[in-house]
Amino acid sequence: MGRFLKIFALLLALSMISITTGIYIYLESLDSSGFSNSVPANLPVENEQKNPEKVKVLILGTDGTSSNNSCRTDTMIVVSYNANTQKGYVLSIPRDTMVTIPGHGVQKINAAYSIGGPKLAIEEVSQLTGEDISYYVKIDYEGFKKLVDAIDGVEMNVPVDMNYDDYAGNLHIHLKKGWQHLDGEKALQLVRFRHGYAMQDLERVKVQREFLLAVLDKIKSPSTIPRLPRILKIVNQYAETNIPFEEMVKYAELAVKVNRNNIITATLPGSPRYINGISYYVVDPQEVKRFVSDLEKGT
Repeated sequence: MGRFLKIFALLLALSMISITTGIYIYLESLDSSGFSNSVPANLPVENEQKNPEKVKVLILGTDGTSSNNSCRTDTMIVVSYNANTQKGYVLSIPRDTMVTIPGHGVQKINAAYSIGGPKLAIEEVSQLTGEDISYYVKIDYEGFKKLVDAIDGVEMNVPVDMNYDDYAGNLHIHLKKGWQHLDGEKALQLVRFRHGYAMQDLERVKVQREFLLAVLDKIKSPSTIPRLPRILKIVNQYAETNIPFEEMVKYAELAVKVNRNNIITATLPGSPRYINGISYYVVDPQEVKRFVSDLEKGT
């Protein structure tokens, strides 16, 4: 039972932290009502991974609660893992990526969740990347902070001095450049910061991916084992997913073998542009599919 809890907690924690950043990563579970195999009514269970040796999960980071689908996703990350090769990739989808949603016209891809919940978010990302994505994991800011605190924080190199205040949005970021220990609150500031970067969101998603890898290292360390009960409780309370319980157990076994050197990190290829006064991240559909296909070949 101890071994099961260890790998199960690792899997859950990997998926949650991917936050905002992505930074939430991997296969996790459970809704606020307790451990459950149930799936939200608007997302059928009939979608299954075509290749059982490969798992693809869409990580959604929101500023709303687990029961609220009205908010947009601040973070969208595709995590793919090949059990045969023990390799995978973490692909950031810039939130301003321009897409056309049926019945809603041109939108930023982060609007998909607020329009049609996780089902539409998965459909739009699958169509954009050409990949068959069946699973999702969603976590909000509060859950992210608590999960980072549950693993006793993360050591991270803050790339620049970060100072930003948005009083209307109740967002306050104040971090010094350099290596430091980040608790939940500081980690959230790190993954949300973008206004001080030359490329804003593009540099932010890069930092988010680096944070995910740092979290992976921390979760796999022996010091995390005594904290597993706390981690499980937080995941159970703040995470939402449609991954069946038996699949979580299977992929948890695989997660233990993950080596960060075998994980490719990338951002969807494209360029930021202003169109009719609105900022978008514009992509070439064919270029995106070729890019993702090359990622698949590398795993």
